[in-house]
Order: sequence, then structure tokens, then C-alpha cells
Amino acid sequence: MTEEQQKPVGAVQSTRPEDTRVAREANLDAEDFEDVILEDDWECLDAATIREIDDSRLVKVPCPEWPTKNGKVGFVFVRNPSGTERNKFEQEHTVRRKGNREMNLRDLKEKLVVWFACDKNRKPIFDRDAVKWLRDKNSAPINRIADKALQLGGWTDQDVEDMVKNSKGGPNSSDT
Repeated sequence: MTEEQQKPVGAVQSTRPEDTRVAREANLDAEDFEDVILEDDWECLDAATIREIDDSRLVKVPCPEWPTKNGKVGFVFVRNPSGTERNKFEQEHTVRRKGNREMNLRDLKEKLVVWFACDKNRKPIFDRDAVKWLRDKNSAPINRIADKALQLGGWTDQDVEDMVKNSKGGPNSSDT
């Protein structure tokens, strides 16, 4: 076998198992496979189609640190924000300092939990005042819920790095 034939198959991400099988059989990596999907399985969308698509997501996040009254593992649902909600969240947590716009990171994880943790009907399970007592709860489930909200909201690692890099306020900051 030549070096080209022996190249490992890249991480082909697909919701269809047959895509992974096809990629392995054809010795395709992720970049090669993207071209195959473009040729065979993709279809250009128009505005009317996009408008009609229900692209809301609801994901269960386990919270074993918070068991139920029946002793079962607790979980919460986390919903994805709409573009309007994401913009509003970012605007409400951006402050001006010396002419620069910076993200106020104080209680950011707790605020993400309050904004995006919900019940099965997508109704918030926390009111805004819950931020005050959530900061005293176990940070592990808070981090899982907040990380899932960031993921569902399309915040990239670079977005989060930029927020941290551009913010001076730490845990002892007086910003709210």
C-alpha cells in the first residue's frame, strides 16, 4: 500500500451511520467526505424553508450532584437561544470601561443557567434572582449546564476566549 492508501480516516461527523461506513470503505478523511456529502446529500435552502424550520433544541443535562427527592439522578433541560436572545444576553453582560466594550464575567455561568435551563416545555425553571444563590451551589453541574448553553447558542471557544481576554473583572470584581 502506498502512503496515500494508508492514511487514517478522519473524524467524519454525521448523524447517519452509513456515512461513517462509506467513509471508511472509501478511505476518505473528513475533508474528502465533506465533498461527497456536498455532491450527494446537500440541498440549497431558500429563505422560506429556513423560516419554516423548527430549529429549536432541548437537551437533557445530568446533574448527579443534585439528586431528586426520590434519590434519582437529577437533570435539567437546556434550550438553545434564538439569535435575538443571544444578542440580548451579550448586550446585557457587556460593560463599557475606558471606552472599550468588555464582557462582564461576574456570575456568567450562573447567568447562563438562569437564562437557558428550562422544563420540558422550554419554560425557564429559575427566576433572575436565582443567580444569587446558584453561586453558592456545587460548580460542577453549573459548569455542565452553562457549557451546554454556550454550545447550543453557537458560542465558539474563540468567542469565550475573547470574552475572558477582554474582561478584567474576576471573582472579586464589583461588577454585577
